[in-house]
Amino acid sequence: MPHNRAEWSTHEDLTDQEKVFRLLEQTASEDRPNPDRLGCPPSETLTAFARNPREFQIEDPIFEHLSNCSPCFRLVRSQRT
Repeated sequence: MPHNRAEWSTHEDLTDQEKVFRLLEQTASEDRPNPDRLGCPPSETLTAFARNPREFQIEDPIFEHLSNCSPCFRLVRSQRT
């Protein structure tokens, strides 16, 4: 698996969503605490995203939320299959 942005951009088989998710992995898992879980999507939405992020458009608010909420990001990452 590529480890930096330059390597990701050369992998044409990755969707934009997958590229964004991989970039988020670098910072979102720890750098964005949200102890009060403000603005979090329902757990069903997070689970659906974890199962198939390709169902979501890059403009979907879940991408921005995951980049700003480490707890949700970790939940999605733990549920990815």
